[in-house]
Order: sequence, then C-alpha cells, then structure tokens
Amino acid sequence: MKLVLKNINKSYKINKNLIKPVLLDFSYSFELNNTYLITGESGRGKSTLFNIISLITPIDNGNLYLDSLDLINLNEEDICSYRKYYV
Repeated sequence: MKLVLKNINKSYKINKNLIKPVLLDFSYSFELNNTYLITGESGRGKSTLFNIISLITPIDNGNLYLDSLDLINLNEEDICSYRKYYV
C-alpha cells in the first residue's frame, strides 16, 4: 500500500495582509510499513505535513490518496477508521 501526496499546498494566514506558505506543490509517495524520517528547521512544515497525513489539517489544494482511495473527501466515520489503522 502507498500513501500518495500530490501537489499539496498549505498556507497559514498570519494577519489580514500576510499569508505564510508552508507547503508548495509537495508530492511524495510513502510505502506503508516503512519508516521515514522527516527533518528540517523550525517552521518548515514538518508538523503541518503530519497533520495533513493524519487528516487533522485541511489542505488548500492538492490530492491525498491511500492507494486509489481519495482521503480528502472521506466522511467522519471513514476518517476515524483511517486514523485507527494507518496513522
């Protein structure tokens, strides 16, 4: 099984005039049952990436799939099942 992120974009509004982009067109495929290390400086999007994968933080645009299952449009019950088995 693969967790596939395609062209993920996420920005945070700092104040009414400033938007901080955190992830810009981020794409990656994660093989399940493998271990990954994500490193980087503070504020570079590590926690945001984990929260997106966990379906806690919504993305601005892009796609997130578990194999062919579109994770972006899951209902609450399916989100809970996904988190229970895969996160």
